[in-house]
Amino acid sequence: MDIPKAVKDKAKELIDAFGENFDDLGLYQGKRAFRFVFPKDSRTGFPYIYLYSERTKVVEEITGMMAMQILSSIN
Repeated sequence: MDIPKAVKDKAKELIDAFGENFDDLGLYQGKRAFRFVFPKDSRTGFPYIYLYSERTKVVEEITGMMAMQILSSIN
C-alpha cells in the first residue's frame, strides 16, 4: 500500500530530517498502522506509529509506551 498523503503530512518533520521511509504494519483496531523507520545508524527513543483511518482520512501519531504496545500486538 502507498503511504497516504495525510500520513506523510503528519510525519513531515521526520521526513525532512531522515527521509521518507515507512513500514506498513497492517491493521490495528480498524486503522492502518504505519511505522516511521529511522536510518540504521540513528539513535532514537520510542518508535513513531501513525494510525490512519481510511474512512475519515484522519491520522493519529503515537509514540512512547503506547507505540510499543501497538508494535507488540501487531507483530
